[in-house]
Amino acid sequence: MFGYLQTTFAIVQLCGGPVFGRFGDIFGSRAALTLAFISAAVSYFILGAADSVGLLFLSRLPSVFMHAIQGELENCLSFSLVFNI
Repeated sequence: MFGYLQTTFAIVQLCGGPVFGRFGDIFGSRAALTLAFISAAVSYFILGAADSVGLLFLSRLPSVFMHAIQGELENCLSFSLVFNI
């Protein structure tokens, strides 16, 4: 079951990449980051409240818009390591 859940997450993110990129192009990076963090919060909330396998799979759907989180965290981490903030 874990493999199916991870595959679902990967497919949702693969399909959401162009959608999220277009959203960022139209509305700007601040709106895109806001959308990414809101969708992450919704996804984690559903994941925490899940009491069935169906809800676990449903918690992966907001990850369509979570593309900026990994890149932004890497940027912040590399900036803090380079400049010792």
